[in-house]
Amino acid sequence: MLGKLERYEEAIATFDKALKIQPNKFEIWYNRGNLLGRLQSFTEAIDSYDQALKIQPDKYELWYNKGAVLWQIEKYKEAVNCYDQAIKLMPDDYEVWHNRGVALGALEKHEEAVDSYNQAIKIYPQCYQAFLGKAEALLKLEKYEEALSSCNHAIAIQKERYEGWLCQGRVLEKLESYEEALTAYDQTIAINNNSYEAWGRKGIVLEKIKRYKQALACYNRALAIKPDDSESKLKRSILLSELQGKEVVTEKNKSNSPGNLDVSNNQDKKLKKTQKNHPILAQKGKTVK
Repeated sequence: MLGKLERYEEAIATFDKALKIQPNKFEIWYNRGNLLGRLQSFTEAIDSYDQALKIQPDKYELWYNKGAVLWQIEKYKEAVNCYDQAIKLMPDDYEVWHNRGVALGALEKHEEAVDSYNQAIKIYPQCYQAFLGKAEALLKLEKYEEALSSCNHAIAIQKERYEGWLCQGRVLEKLESYEEALTAYDQTIAINNNSYEAWGRKGIVLEKIKRYKQALACYNRALAIKPDDSESKLKRSILLSELQGKEVVTEKNKSNSPGNLDVSNNQDKKLKKTQKNHPILAQKGKTVK
């Protein structure tokens, strides 16, 4: 990795020397931008792309790559503008329609995102990512039946990828089809055992159908994978509190029965102690594939 980084830095130095001789050479600015993007020097990459655009503004790959870099630094509106320019130059590339949908989703323009994903699918009906992105957008729009259909299409295209199953599980949750949601999460976990989100979502479903101990085990597994998963941490804490509270109530009910009227102070202290112990862009162009 270090060797590759050193080669990239040497290449940038070479581009800089070449620009002193040929400051208006499009290919140098363009390839320099691509390389800076690989190095995650995104601001410098955009500067290079802007220089290239002054020289040759009708280069489709340039607009596409600039859009991808802008997306990386969360400038989603500017990214959409770049993708729009790319589409004007090459309207039949499904990838740019897909990426435009992703950026629109980040702007919470979910209806427009669905339209972009539909264009990508129209051009390339086997685009797994477009069906998945469309499902996510429809989920945000609370169009659950349509979202489920889109998930199913994604799974039909690439059933060995876990993201489609995970999305399907989330949609089935919204439809209150809990057993089917569990099946989807189990399939997710079978493909990717380290999906903390699948373990966490499975825990939520199990809790809804009152399988509390299994739910707790799922939350524990999610946190073992990602200790800072705030949702699983919160759900686990609440569930533990509720379970321990139920245990306390059960013990008190037993102590108040006719056969258990003589309760020692030690038992009472033990009960009180128990109550307290709860707690997804590739560049286009010669230098980048």
